Amino acid sequence: MDKVHKNVCGHATYTHIKTLLQRNQVWDYSIEKYLSRTLEECISCFTTARAQPFLKVSISSLSDQFNEIVCIDHMFLDEVCLFHAMDADTRYSAGIIVPNTSMAHAISAFEAVWISPFWIPAAVLFHPAFQSDPFTSYLNSLGIHPRPILPRRHNKNVLESKHKVIRDIFERL
Repeated sequence: MDKVHKNVCGHATYTHIKTLLQRNQVWDYSIEKYLSRTLEECISCFTTARAQPFLKVSISSLSDQFNEIVCIDHMFLDEVCLFHAMDADTRYSAGIIVPNTSMAHAISAFEAVWISPFWIPAAVLFHPAFQSDPFTSYLNSLGIHPRPILPRRHNKNVLESKHKVIRDIFERL
């Protein structure tokens, strides 16, 4: 087994060696313990081994509803204007620095940050400042349902709570 592992297969993995032996019709389950021991004792494989992959976990129980409702807003970090978009169900956030709060920059930022990577959401929640004609007509042209946040509820929405996290990260940098 040691010669097969080191010389024939070039420090191959358990699965690779087992497949090779099965194809050549020499695999027997009695070989399994020798193969396992050979792989465990190979110092070269131990020192150059890849890290074990992390377990795949879901973002939340609502992750199957990703890109249903997207919240967008501008936020200011010192002198910098940031366009911030966040999925309402999974809380996935994305942002891009924009020169100012004009609707032309908001449209191009929304396309770059959200539509290009994730496609068109079903609805967009936004601050009343975005409720200008070019932006809402742009959303309607894509078939997106525009949903402005009432001014009195703006400071209580989920996106505003995420702004604090982004501000904290920005201050640390």
